[in-house]
Amino acid sequence: MSLDESARIFDGIRVLDIPYFSDQRGIFSKIMSFEAMKVQNIDLQIMQINHSFTSEIGSIRGMHLQKSPYAEKKLITCIRGAVFDVALDLRKDSKTFLNYFSIELNARSKRSVLIPEGFAHGFQVLKKDTEMLYVHSQEYKVEYEEGFNPLDPAFDIKWPLVTGLISKKDSLHEMVGKNFQGLEL
Repeated sequence: MSLDESARIFDGIRVLDIPYFSDQRGIFSKIMSFEAMKVQNIDLQIMQINHSFTSEIGSIRGMHLQKSPYAEKKLITCIRGAVFDVALDLRKDSKTFLNYFSIELNARSKRSVLIPEGFAHGFQVLKKDTEMLYVHSQEYKVEYEEGFNPLDPAFDIKWPLVTGLISKKDSLHEMVGKNFQGLEL
């Protein structure tokens, strides 16, 4: 796994190349290796692993996070299809506050992105029947869940496709407005 230089401006974002083996049958990949993470000084205690399947191109999931004391790191991997993946910095005192990091994740690129605490995460599906794998450093706690509207103009996320399906829950998140001060970690 190696750090992608484009993520360096966002403190804590890491783009990781997934090692894989290929032969006439297909591929075998090692999505996560504790040894490789240790070498790269990545601390990710696994508390939960989630999987999502999204069928429709243009669909958006996000923007989601958990608040302190259950703020979490997430290791995000696309295992089928492709997404425009977004990590939105909501850390109050960050130099990249309200800016976002984006990357295309797809099953062929063999990449994952590690998102630190204080970032909301979401994605737009670029290929039909896309599947994502999420590794979390905290258990899900509904009372600490936070969501932000993925179409909020304050974030100015440049989704690459026309907006498709968004869950009712995600679309009903209020816009943050000019007075949003960010999250304390």
